[in-house]
Formats: sequence, structure tokens, C-alpha cells
Amino acid sequence: MAPRMVTLDGKTLALQDVFDVAHGLARVTVAPAVRARLVRARAHVEVLAAGSEPHYGINTGFGALAEVKIPPDKVGLLQTNLILSHAVGVGDPLPAPEARAL
Repeated sequence: MAPRMVTLDGKTLALQDVFDVAHGLARVTVAPAVRARLVRARAHVEVLAAGSEPHYGINTGFGALAEVKIPPDKVGLLQTNLILSHAVGVGDPLPAPEARAL
């Protein structure tokens, strides 16, 4: 039997849904309206990143480096490095169900 689908719509997610996804009892899909909003938001951020005006953490550094403009060809690296910087030194990896729940 195929696992049930949990649709992320921004309104109906229940604790049981999170549990089921975490334990492989359900799969996740994104509602079309939510996907459309995500696409629009990403397009907006890409415009900001490519522009000359500074936008904190999009095309500038973070914290003390907030005034440092990041060249457009390095913005992707900035975002990758942000994720990597938050993913180190935090202890042992989480068990799969906990990671899936997050």
C-alpha cells in the first residue's frame, strides 16, 4: 500500500501528519497555490540579489559584515556558506525520523 500524501498548504498540517512523514508513513507534496507563491518569492529575491541596492543577507554579508556588498556572481556561494555555517559543530546527526520531522 502506498503511503498517504500530506499536502503542505499553510493551513491544515496536523501533528499526526508530521509524525507520519517522519516515520515514512506519509509523503509530502506542496499545494499548487503554495508552490506558486514560493516561485514568486524566489523570483523577487533573485531580482533583489542581482540589483545594486543592498538587501541584508541577500546580497550583503551578515552581522558585522552587513555593510559589505557581495558581488552578484558570489551571492549563491554566500547562501551556501550560510547553510554550511549553521550545520557544523552541533553534535551527532539526528536520527532519520527527527530530521524528517524538521
